[in-house]
Amino acid sequence: MSSDLPISIDPVKFAVSGESISGAIMLKDMQRLVDLVNTDNGSINYELTFSMNEKRIVTVIGNIKSELTVTCQRCLDDMKISVKNIVSIGIINKEEELEDLNEDLDPYQAEKGKISLLKLIEDEILLGLPLVPLHEVADCPATESLQEYAATKENPFAVLKSLKQQKS
Repeated sequence: MSSDLPISIDPVKFAVSGESISGAIMLKDMQRLVDLVNTDNGSINYELTFSMNEKRIVTVIGNIKSELTVTCQRCLDDMKISVKNIVSIGIINKEEELEDLNEDLDPYQAEKGKISLLKLIEDEILLGLPLVPLHEVADCPATESLQEYAATKENPFAVLKSLKQQKS
């Protein structure tokens, strides 16, 4: 894990002092993410700023970036994707605080007044992953095979058309 990233923090203390943190976390330290990508080499870069908004809600604003290798679901080859998430989070302690959250903030629930920065960053990267990773059509090795298949595939209703013509 990155040596400068605390395991858990009190977000209120960070917000009151206007803390800004930045750095990199090794991909191998994020087990849920490693399970979805093809290599655990690489890192996640983050820049996060803590503050308190007018409703006294802790906000975390910043960005998270990484280059990841995933499997294209069309050709099943490796493909690199660039994940760039803009972070705009409101930290809540109870579900009732959702009402006070501005619409431009995503809720993130603290556990006993603390949050894990590693978990928060991993959650944000997971949210930024495509549901179905695919190469661009022009770049995918399977595109030519798909076009050949589509060209040779017969219409299943062609037999019915010939039967209808025979009755006439």
